[in-house]
Amino acid sequence: MNAFHIWRLYSTTKMHFNSSYDAFRFNFKAKNINSTTFEKAKEKYKFVYAEKRDKTESDWIDFFYSNIVYKGIDWFGTMEEEPWLEYRKRTQSLSYRYKKDLSQFDLKLNDLLYNGPDELPPIILAHQANEIMIETVLILNILTNFVSEIKINDQMLWPEIKKKYIKATPFLNQKIKSKETFKLITLKTNSI
Repeated sequence: MNAFHIWRLYSTTKMHFNSSYDAFRFNFKAKNINSTTFEKAKEKYKFVYAEKRDKTESDWIDFFYSNIVYKGIDWFGTMEEEPWLEYRKRTQSLSYRYKKDLSQFDLKLNDLLYNGPDELPPIILAHQANEIMIETVLILNILTNFVSEIKINDQMLWPEIKKKYIKATPFLNQKIKSKETFKLITLKTNSI
């Protein structure tokens, strides 16, 4: 992968999380993300150096995604390998980890995803307390679209948390080979 291509993936992934831009809709391309803009970029040399890394396009997207979602890092100069390695590890054992997370709850699915007016559902509270992985919330969102339905009056924290879940969902959706597998796990988990 050449430096421009890596920079384009980085820029569009960052735009995906920081604006209304949808990287998947536009296939990680944008009008203002072009070779002319790249040549003027101050951090261009970092991407030239990054060419030497043995990563595919999918690896780079996962690298940028995992740094933004796991660590809140959206500047290329401070991105690390560790979040990407953790994300790879999680996605390789996703069905096992998902089942393990769900088994922590002694609730029906509806009670897990909805907690009443102006209250965060138990699944969100569990993730915010680092008791389950974000992927569990995202899978349930892929299956039910429940995050969009949560109505909370809090205008400080919830809008940003909600945006993160909604923006992260399509990245994981690309990794899931069979939604049916996760539907079955959800239905068969003893606690649901």
